[in-house]
Amino acid sequence: MQPTPFCNIACDYCYLAERDAKRFMSEDVVRAAIRNARESGLLARELNVVWHAGEPLVAPAAFYERAFGIMNEEAGATTAVRHSIQTNAMLIDEPWCDLFRRWGVHVGVSVDGPADIHDRHRKTRDGRPTHARVMQGIERLQRAGIDFDAIAVVTDASLERADAIVDFCLAAGIPAIGFNVDEQEGVRTTSSLAGADASVEGFFERVFERAADVPERLRVRELHEALGRVAAGLPVVTVAGHAMPANPQVIPFATTTIDCTGRFSCFSPELIDQRHADYGSFDFGNVLHGRMIDALATDRFAAVFDDILAGNDACRAACPYFSLCGGGSPVNKLNERGSFRAAETRYCRQTIQTPVELAMQALEAGLELQVENH
Repeated sequence: MQPTPFCNIACDYCYLAERDAKRFMSEDVVRAAIRNARESGLLARELNVVWHAGEPLVAPAAFYERAFGIMNEEAGATTAVRHSIQTNAMLIDEPWCDLFRRWGVHVGVSVDGPADIHDRHRKTRDGRPTHARVMQGIERLQRAGIDFDAIAVVTDASLERADAIVDFCLAAGIPAIGFNVDEQEGVRTTSSLAGADASVEGFFERVFERAADVPERLRVRELHEALGRVAAGLPVVTVAGHAMPANPQVIPFATTTIDCTGRFSCFSPELIDQRHADYGSFDFGNVLHGRMIDALATDRFAAVFDDILAGNDACRAACPYFSLCGGGSPVNKLNERGSFRAAETRYCRQTIQTPVELAMQALEAGLELQVENH
């Protein structure tokens, strides 16, 4: 759910095209989104809602107070609605902490590590550093007893600084962190990690080594997810006659993105504000007008989905990691390789293959690592 595309800072690796737009989601869109999902038969026993794709805290806390109540009402007693907010933490204050606590909101904080790494890319709109204010937000969460984790973007500035980033997490009391590689997608037409596969591997290898020494203090998402994939693989599902490992980025409506105006998309969340010469936009309708599920019968949906399935089959034929991945990320195929029909991408090598290889090496070396079911 995108409460607003606007962001109060200007990260230079951001993929969003409309982060200057001061539009806000209405309560009508909130209500229609959940009612539409219910009437489309898409709600299960639990619905996980991630507020993202802009800076969510630019919208007032009162909006979420009303929105959460509306969503519970529309979901009904058989579906539990869980909320997460991904934020740069600069706007967190006591009222926000009260809302997070009252509604059990999971908070993710975007912070790239120590100040010299973080402030290289994450600046205010007038070019000033943001790290100090992010740390104030983290400290407010900690004083309020709000659980949170962190996401750091790995750029070329990070690659030789794995120890510094882990030390920062430990000193700051960050209990869990995920690493998003600098991706070529959307308006971000390049990546600082192009040609850097070996250095990315070295970065993750060192992070995993450090995390294995302090498992009770720092959980690294990529390590635990890779261990889970190696231990149990992915469950197999059948989608449009194709048996495949469950990958929510290739299963219609497994991941659904709704922008602030009510336009909806599925597959990779980053597709929502992108356009392409062959497909046009990647929104398949609007929750205010017609059922989401009816998009399955449209020619535009079929064109996108057929090509995503073809790319999935290409991965199956060529990639030994397919059973642990399920066909990769369509948005990265489109932005890196120019087609959903492509197979391997740099994103796949750096975020799936490398962590899996390192996890297998760790298990073969007999490290006592906690393995999670994926």
